[in-house]
Amino acid sequence: MSTLRDQIRRLIEIHTSVSQLGGISEGHLSTFEPELKGLKEWIIEDLVLRPGLMVYLEDPIELRQAREAVDTLWDTTSSDEIWDEIMSGGFGGLLAEVMGNFSDRVRASRPTFVSVEPTTLGFGQYMTEAFKCWLYGLNGAAVLICHSLLETVLFEAVGVTGSIAQMAKEAMHAGLISKEDRDALRKINRLRNGIAHSLDPSPDTDLTNEILVRTRDIVERLLQGGTR
Repeated sequence: MSTLRDQIRRLIEIHTSVSQLGGISEGHLSTFEPELKGLKEWIIEDLVLRPGLMVYLEDPIELRQAREAVDTLWDTTSSDEIWDEIMSGGFGGLLAEVMGNFSDRVRASRPTFVSVEPTTLGFGQYMTEAFKCWLYGLNGAAVLICHSLLETVLFEAVGVTGSIAQMAKEAMHAGLISKEDRDALRKINRLRNGIAHSLDPSPDTDLTNEILVRTRDIVERLLQGGTR
């Protein structure tokens, strides 16, 4: 089965052949035009569906050539071309898939209600960003932001620095959160550590939504007059 690496290697071969013929500016690309069109569509679709995909190339020279070939590919592809292809159902039905998932997640979105404004600059912005990450399918990023938000609000609530587990224990003893909240905080902490330190796979959509809802609930409880 052909891979992105195979397609890029073939693109390098064509670029090398064109250079040997005298360069792109002299119109020698026309010889390879049908194949180039197919390669362009294949590579761009893969990059649109899997942005940032890692391609392993051991040879430094080949790696440089691959980077140059892909840069040239994008340089000769306009934003309008990408937009037209997406809107016409191209890229593996990307638009239908993304919008279908997006609409399902939008229906689960709720605001965060608080009666005490956090002192940390940008706290509300990051609460929104955590939900945006989940909305667009960036589940690992959503968990990392949730963890940071919870660390911040727990510190504001108990006034003691330490791990989330330590601060959660203090908050529970002070009656600010429930035992279930404490257990949820421990779970979020484990997930975050796995993502941040071991590059564990991101949680699925349902689990990420559960973490977001729990984060929102804990933030609401701690910032509704319960801080000390």
